[in-house]
Amino acid sequence: MVTSLSARIMFLLLAALSASACATAPNRLPENVAVALVQADIPENEVGVYVHDLTGDRAVLSFGADRPLNPGSAMKLLTTFAALELLGPAHTWKTEAWLDGALSGDRLDGDLVWKGYDVPKLSVENLWLFLRDLRSRGLREIGGDLPLDRSFFAIDEHDPALFDNEPSRPYNVGADALLINYAT
Repeated sequence: MVTSLSARIMFLLLAALSASACATAPNRLPENVAVALVQADIPENEVGVYVHDLTGDRAVLSFGADRPLNPGSAMKLLTTFAALELLGPAHTWKTEAWLDGALSGDRLDGDLVWKGYDVPKLSVENLWLFLRDLRSRGLREIGGDLPLDRSFFAIDEHDPALFDNEPSRPYNVGADALLINYAT
């Protein structure tokens, strides 16, 4: 696991890479970067770097790029930036529930349908608050089923062992519109 200091060092080093420094040896780190890694006590076998020239549509540097690694903190910044650009800063996540049947007093004669939109922090505690809100609106008993609508994402089947053969690791959970406790 790369520490945040190491991630910052790597981010600065990679930002300083020039295309000419990489063009001579596209499968080796430039000498100044290799030296900086040694100084920061970061083994080269724990580093993956990929630099792509968009104007020439070619890889400029590919060092350990096919190696499975935990993403560093710099990747989280990129993901957050992309999410803010796409969704906007005022975006809120939601989970919906609606009645598919008749409400008779405090009893639903039918189903309570849940639709998920990938609430990133739908924990057991938040689920309890959601249910408490339903009860405060008068729903006490459900006489039908609880269908879960996970159709918000149109994704293929996910194999959690594909990345590193550790299917029970939390970071290997696939995207799902209705995750509770990150499916851990």
